[in-house]
Amino acid sequence: CVLKSIAARETPMLLPIARKVAKLGRKVGKSSEFTWRYILNFEPTVSYACSCGKLCNEATRVLDCLNSDGVAITSTHEFLGPESCYDDLVHAVEQLEIEKAPDLAVARGAIASADQTATRKKYMISLLSDSRRLDRADVYTRFALQHRIRQVVNAYYGMYVHLRFCNVWHNFVTQAPPCESQLWHRDPEDRFVVKVFVNMCDVDAGTGPFNYAAGSHPKGNCSKTPAYLYKDGETPRSSDEQMAEIVPRNRWITGIGPKGTMIFADTRGYHKGGLARQRDRIVYMCEFFSNGADPGYGISTALGS
Repeated sequence: CVLKSIAARETPMLLPIARKVAKLGRKVGKSSEFTWRYILNFEPTVSYACSCGKLCNEATRVLDCLNSDGVAITSTHEFLGPESCYDDLVHAVEQLEIEKAPDLAVARGAIASADQTATRKKYMISLLSDSRRLDRADVYTRFALQHRIRQVVNAYYGMYVHLRFCNVWHNFVTQAPPCESQLWHRDPEDRFVVKVFVNMCDVDAGTGPFNYAAGSHPKGNCSKTPAYLYKDGETPRSSDEQMAEIVPRNRWITGIGPKGTMIFADTRGYHKGGLARQRDRIVYMCEFFSNGADPGYGISTALGS
């Protein structure tokens, strides 16, 4: 009884320490391909190797580009076909824009008055709560878990992974200097970090398109690190001039295109986006991590799960 009483008192105190130790173990583990794949992610790696299926032609092309460049551009029509839930996503985002119109007006006014101290990403508003739980029934989750998207994501990782997050971002026109995600950076959460973006409006150079430095992903041939302007926490942020020193501008891939353009990217490679100078940008995004990055969180991409 005494031991049980001590354990009951000590467990809450030990939990934060245990979490820190586990986080450190994952950080160390993902630094090596072997430990990341065969220790942190052994079961999903083996399961995928035993059951991976064949990709369609467009999915194969997207995967090839993702493997070689770290980024691939397609369209919802070409990649998903007519049976996708893209039209449902379009309708849902249109409704979100209507519901969030007062918030959007306030945010736009704050930018116009240069009163940008209230929120972290001053140039952008998330139309969905960042803390919302994934729900298989809602269209934002259903879109991310469509069969062909899961096929490409799983094949790139070489294992079954987890959908961890999805949202819709509205970027505002701003003439302020680029900051935060508008500058070149890498996402740190996992050894690979695959995100899928869908332009929910026509996007050109003035709409703050997604930009990617081809070959800067973990599977690429660019191992150099650019100089940076400053660090945002542990994430360095680099200018165009600094990035051009390690990846020439002719190797930058820009996600411009009509509404419905899809972008697959491993954001462990250098990327930036959201610097809208002429027109607002609306983009849907979903994100996938390996189970080893944060065990037990998210929805598995195992086909049939």
